Amino acid sequence: MSKLKSAIIGHTGKGDFGHRLDSTFEKFSEVETVAVVDFNPEGIEGQKRKFPEAKFYTNVEEMLYNHDVTILTICQRNPSTRIDIFKCCKDKSIKGIICEKPLAVTTKEASEILEICDQSNISLVVAHRRANPYESYAKELIKKGKIGDLITIKSRGKCDHRSGGEDLAVLGIHMMDSMRYMVGCEVKSVNAKILKKKREIVPSDVHDGNEGIGLVAGDTVFANYLFENGVMGMFESYPIKTTVEKHSSFFGFEVYGSTGILCVRNSPLGEMSYLNDCVWSSESTKNNWQKIEIQSWDDIASEERTHASNEILADALLTKLRTGHVNENVSWGYDALKATEMIGATLKSAVTNSEVELPLVDLDNPYLHW
Repeated sequence: MSKLKSAIIGHTGKGDFGHRLDSTFEKFSEVETVAVVDFNPEGIEGQKRKFPEAKFYTNVEEMLYNHDVTILTICQRNPSTRIDIFKCCKDKSIKGIICEKPLAVTTKEASEILEICDQSNISLVVAHRRANPYESYAKELIKKGKIGDLITIKSRGKCDHRSGGEDLAVLGIHMMDSMRYMVGCEVKSVNAKILKKKREIVPSDVHDGNEGIGLVAGDTVFANYLFENGVMGMFESYPIKTTVEKHSSFFGFEVYGSTGILCVRNSPLGEMSYLNDCVWSSESTKNNWQKIEIQSWDDIASEERTHASNEILADALLTKLRTGHVNENVSWGYDALKATEMIGATLKSAVTNSEVELPLVDLDNPYLHW
């Protein structure tokens, strides 16, 4: 059986190759990496050591002209050239793509990317961190009624030096995806406030974010997301000075039900607890939090778990290409589009000081017209 030909795209010094996404298919014997694109010529030597049999390029068009690849991995964190890369993929041999998050800078770009994938019959997986056993187990427990009726889900970023607009764009995008995944339906409306030094943002607070994420503002975000089934989602990010470890534990969410609470933090490393009570802390429950452990995942070295999460993405994509089965425990292109739209609606609500209904009509970054 012939191997599936694969290509890798990254940009040394500008998003690099993501969280080791260039190594995602290492253990999959049915996939052969035949080409690597690094937009920075100085980065190619490093990739040659990893993929000595591959051909190397500095632009996507030339690579796709010379190779009929089935799988493409878009690795760089910086999304500023994402739409251009996908335009190059239109009507080519590509059938599956794994893409680093965020999928795009704006909802408009994400929508255009999905249109390209639909027209070209490309299955797209995005590297959101629902792809780990703790989040999928939390989803399973919710479905089984472990915490009763789902009421709210409260999420936050790392609340570190990026707190506010940057935290929303970089890590909040993961939380948007995880909230949709846990709740199981679409967002109906968004109501948000974005602050800078305790006051609501104004147009002069808007600036270019790091690593090509687009326009951002503020050091604090408070946002509510009303889902179609009546569940309320929340996202917070605010400046806190503490240790790196505690910032990582800020990152995650709690799911509140009528009879219990699930707490999932620091994906994809995995920290999960369960409370068999609907009250966070009281005299009767303060010592009753139960740590949930998934030994097979915890046995993986912590520095390898993001790579293991990437391999879950790869397995899901290959299964989809072979059988058509869609694994809901990973984020597909449409999921990434809806997460991006939730971010756009958050900014729109803050700019207009109003509740914003979804789907959005204006898909550009709302700061562009402020």
